[in-house]
Amino acid sequence: MPQATIDLDRDEVLLGDLNNFTGLKSIQNPSQDQVRLHAAAVRRLLLEGHLAQSCSSRSIKLAFLVPDALPLVRDARKGHVPIFQLAGLEVFGLMIAGLMTHKGPPRGHQAGFDPGHRVELECGSFLKQVVAGAAGEMITRHDVIIYVANKVGGVHFDPKPTNKLPEAKLHALGVFRNSVRMGLVNGMPTVNFNHTALEDQASKFRYEPAFIDAAYLEFLACIQFIIDSPAVLVLKEAIEVDLHGA
Repeated sequence: MPQATIDLDRDEVLLGDLNNFTGLKSIQNPSQDQVRLHAAAVRRLLLEGHLAQSCSSRSIKLAFLVPDALPLVRDARKGHVPIFQLAGLEVFGLMIAGLMTHKGPPRGHQAGFDPGHRVELECGSFLKQVVAGAAGEMITRHDVIIYVANKVGGVHFDPKPTNKLPEAKLHALGVFRNSVRMGLVNGMPTVNFNHTALEDQASKFRYEPAFIDAAYLEFLACIQFIIDSPAVLVLKEAIEVDLHGA
């Protein structure tokens, strides 16, 4: 396959997107305009392939280091874990990774999930990775990106069937948002699961120390994995040199 050509106009926009991502975690209760801006950037970088194209043009292998979700997925498919969330990032001084609730007695880490164990995924696998489960559905990172973008509106995806969430996924994401309650209560990390919760399809994502929207947290985790990718760090330096010189 021939190497892609370097496109500095595209790469300058890409560099701006990556730099804008850095402070997103610190913005409490972001406005719809702020979420829309970042959702559009994630769409460009991942779904439209700008990040992969830019890496390819410089012979950089694009990959992301993420927690291994397979132990959670296996237990969920066996019916042991009705609700779970992968996450894998620190917010408000709280590290959140591998939230789960079990049927029957607590099993702790017997499910085999290790928050410190990271696996390397190329872009396609990164988007397909299951990051949550609720209402009997497996929710991928691709699903979360589309869901967040559609909730804030104004981000138009290619109208292909693959970029439209089926009703079952929409319902599951709504239940997921209303089932997982996490945050800092009186300075103490608190996580609660409501197995009988109805779906929450609000377009505003609540994000503050006392309450963190589960879907928005997963969106933030996606962005964190992008900016922490060793390949992306190398790419940013290469673009800076190409745009401004050594």
